[in-house]
Amino acid sequence: MDKTKLVNLITANDWAAAKEYIVSELENVGNDLEIIKYLGLCNINLGCFQDAIYNYETVVKEDTEDALSIYYLATLYMDSESIKVLLKAVDLFKKVIELREDYIDAYKMLCICYVRLRKFDLIIELKDKMLSLSNDDVSLYELFATAYFELKMVDDAIQILEQAVEISEQKDLVFFKIGVFYFNKNDIKTSIEYFKKAIEIDNNQAEYFYHIGLAYYTSEKFVEAEEYLKEAIKLSDNKIYMILYSNAALKINKNEEAIDVLKKLVASNPNNENHKYNLACAYEGIGKLDEAVQIIEKLVTFNLNSNPLKLHLAKLYAKKGMLESAKILYSDLINMNFVNVDILYEFAVLCAQTNETDRAEELFKKLILDEKKAAMAHKDLAIIYLGRKFFDRASEHFEKAYKLQPDNLFVIYEYANYFHLMADFTKAQELYDKLLGKYNLTATMLGSIALNCISLNQIDKAKEILQEAIQLEPQNVNVLFYLAQVYFIKKNFETSKQLLEDAYTLLASPEIANLLAQVYYELKNYKKALPLFLVINQTNPANSLIMMCIAKCLFELEKYSEAKVYVDDLLTLLPEHEEAVELLEKINAKLEA
Repeated sequence: MDKTKLVNLITANDWAAAKEYIVSELENVGNDLEIIKYLGLCNINLGCFQDAIYNYETVVKEDTEDALSIYYLATLYMDSESIKVLLKAVDLFKKVIELREDYIDAYKMLCICYVRLRKFDLIIELKDKMLSLSNDDVSLYELFATAYFELKMVDDAIQILEQAVEISEQKDLVFFKIGVFYFNKNDIKTSIEYFKKAIEIDNNQAEYFYHIGLAYYTSEKFVEAEEYLKEAIKLSDNKIYMILYSNAALKINKNEEAIDVLKKLVASNPNNENHKYNLACAYEGIGKLDEAVQIIEKLVTFNLNSNPLKLHLAKLYAKKGMLESAKILYSDLINMNFVNVDILYEFAVLCAQTNETDRAEELFKKLILDEKKAAMAHKDLAIIYLGRKFFDRASEHFEKAYKLQPDNLFVIYEYANYFHLMADFTKAQELYDKLLGKYNLTATMLGSIALNCISLNQIDKAKEILQEAIQLEPQNVNVLFYLAQVYFIKKNFETSKQLLEDAYTLLASPEIANLLAQVYYELKNYKKALPLFLVINQTNPANSLIMMCIAKCLFELEKYSEAKVYVDDLLTLLPEHEEAVELLEKINAKLEA
């Protein structure tokens, strides 16, 4: 073989010709390891990796001290999906390091293997040695930072990246990564500072603007978030950026701007049904269910065989309160055998909501046999039996649900509600306390917990919970009413009045009217209290408490004759009513005077 010719071909990067020449001369080459290594190099550059592996395995078998060949073989093994082969690569890289202690590339590749194996602690063990060999390679600092981060040592990850700033030619990228680490340790303020440093160096990176917008959004600074996200979507049409921008815009009531951004995807790709579907999801996310339904209905029309679309439409119908329409779709899906335990469960819930409790009961009984849905099915069966006043059955199924999933939010909540209904407020509170601080509770859930606290006379705790609930839903009638009760008990009648007036505007229920009347009475505003008591009295004319309140209001308003009528009626019902007897004496004295 003419080795000069071969070297010239390789130097010219003519790998195909070099390989062809080697193959043609193989019979003359014999076991010449140098030629086999050249062949392996050709195969690597031509993408013939299995052939290259065979070449280098041949070399390494004959020469166990050839560090470069061992290195090449290890890098070839790294591409394998097999953990077993990857571990071979690890052993080979270690062998290279034994032979050439200063071979930094072998260390790097070994660390990449460790990343795939998630052995991040082993990467950190090599840090000092690697930096002693090469302390001006930014990629090493980034590698160690990633390892520290995966080990949840975020401060160390940040510290190592800070060391890379001075040597990096892309300081903006290092600042950006430091910002990401601060964001992940929930130091939002500092993360924003670093993202801004990155933007100061390079203001053409959409990702930088997106992350600062995300940081502001996380901090609930939606005006600032919208500003930076707008810049992000100017630089990139990334769908994620657009969705977050729309969310931020909606938070500051820029509703049309948000929808316009999402519509652009549909307008630019009119045949892309995914974009239309995403737009429907965006409408759904902001509560515009009519628009979402309209889009999904059209998609279903043109995709009659798309059961996932039909399922989504059924879920939208359920959200809109179109329960019968939802049930029809669910029933069709089940009949077409597009069914799983989730669909069966949702269908059963719809049956329960539309008073088909017998059918719901039958379905839930089947679902309790499924490990995935057993707890929820037991819980919903318990609710059905509770509605039928089968308290023993309800208790049995709640207990089974709780035993199966003692940390399930909905199981705990409904089981606690059961104990509250049974007036076992202490047991209910034990369960409610499991929810506090551990789950993202709705305002309604927080209201239920607070009501139980009130029943236990834990007034301050109830107040704290309700204040959290009212932040979530300022117009939740029950929350307003319960919080008003708390302030009434604490004799803060003015605050109670304000809350009740808001609640009564939303829902003029007898309970709210009664407490509001009581508050007006305590504030000596008898003119406002009296009409409310009179309205309540019309629906419950034999209520002695209301009759007494009316009489006292009339007395304070100096309408003694009218007051006497109510006191006389009350004494006819309850002749021994002491407070009524005393008031009657006062009324007679006024009338005689």
